[in-house]
Amino acid sequence: MRSPTQTLFPRRFTMRIVDDQHKLILRLFSRAAARVGSVAHLALRLHISQADAGMYLQGKAIPPEEVLLGAVDIILDELPNIRREFPPEVWRSLSLPKT
Repeated sequence: MRSPTQTLFPRRFTMRIVDDQHKLILRLFSRAAARVGSVAHLALRLHISQADAGMYLQGKAIPPEEVLLGAVDIILDELPNIRREFPPEVWRSLSLPKT
């Protein structure tokens, strides 16, 4: 069965979106960690393990929605600048239903 991403986007486009998703997550989490002072502080603030925070900071995983929104909340004032760095479809792809 095809995922919602596969249904909406061709494979080549999907691979670029996934790469950009990881870059976006990396950018959001690195800014949030800098804002709160450290990865350890970010993990505490988001109620996640440091290992999970590290995965997000390395762009190796996409966090659950509530964790992502927590990171966004920390850097909300920076969001307009970060939004301009990534195409709209990357932002939309983060909110696609998971299968």
